[in-house]
Amino acid sequence: METAALRRRDEQLLLEFGEVRLELDAACGARVRRLALGSTDLLIGEDVHPTNWGSTYWTSPQDDWGWPPVAAIDHEPYTAVVEGDTVSLRSGPALAGTKRLSVTKRFTPRAGRQALEVEYVVRNLGDAPFSIASWEISRVPAGGLSFFAAGAREYTLVGPHTILPTTKERGVTWFDHRRFEPGQGAKLNADSSGGWLAHVVRGPEGAGADVLFLKSFDVVPLERQAPGEGVVELYADETGAYVEVENQGPFDRIEPGATSVYRVTWLVRALPRDMKVAIGSADLMGFVQALVDGSE
Repeated sequence: METAALRRRDEQLLLEFGEVRLELDAACGARVRRLALGSTDLLIGEDVHPTNWGSTYWTSPQDDWGWPPVAAIDHEPYTAVVEGDTVSLRSGPALAGTKRLSVTKRFTPRAGRQALEVEYVVRNLGDAPFSIASWEISRVPAGGLSFFAAGAREYTLVGPHTILPTTKERGVTWFDHRRFEPGQGAKLNADSSGGWLAHVVRGPEGAGADVLFLKSFDVVPLERQAPGEGVVELYADETGAYVEVENQGPFDRIEPGATSVYRVTWLVRALPRDMKVAIGSADLMGFVQALVDGSE
């Protein structure tokens, strides 16, 4: 059975399982600094954007805290502890509006499946109950294809963003970043009938395979979604430099001292070279569904 290798370099933790390499930065919000399959990076770095890089975590709804993100959650140091195969990183006390809480992120590689199990644990540090949802934000390179199972509703929040240009086909909502025209940021908030969100990083033309980054999670019904939010959010940066693929958990009520846990599984795969990576691709959808079902 394949096992994962863990190394520590100052405040960065390096996990390798199969051909996947993961770098966690405890000094900067316990962000995933790097996720790579071989030489293909699936997340952008600080060379693309000085603050919006890697994969991070916020609480939802955003109306709790507005903008910018809560520093103690997004980019201040976390305390890292290694427990067997699991890396746990804990924030200090944070205020999301009036909600006093802490966040713990847990990363457990499953080398045999070339997968990563991620848990986000929110603890209520206050004296009164509150409701909150977990929100995972992953910034991926320009030029890819993002898609998810369409749901009952979708909308764009009022503000500086325009509507993200998507296409619906085969019961799936698709966004091909190659069709995006820079100039104004574009956003989509949506419900989803499936428990997954997929993104393909296209390899260089004629060299290197396309790589799938798939997130799998429990379906969240409409009545359990955070107010004004969605299960899935896609955001295209106004410069055209990157895309955010984002997913949210249920809007849970948490009693004082209690916790809420949101679980996401990341799967990374090189796609067959003859697979059509395009809106409506039946082969691509079959590949994704097999991964979601665990039959691959």
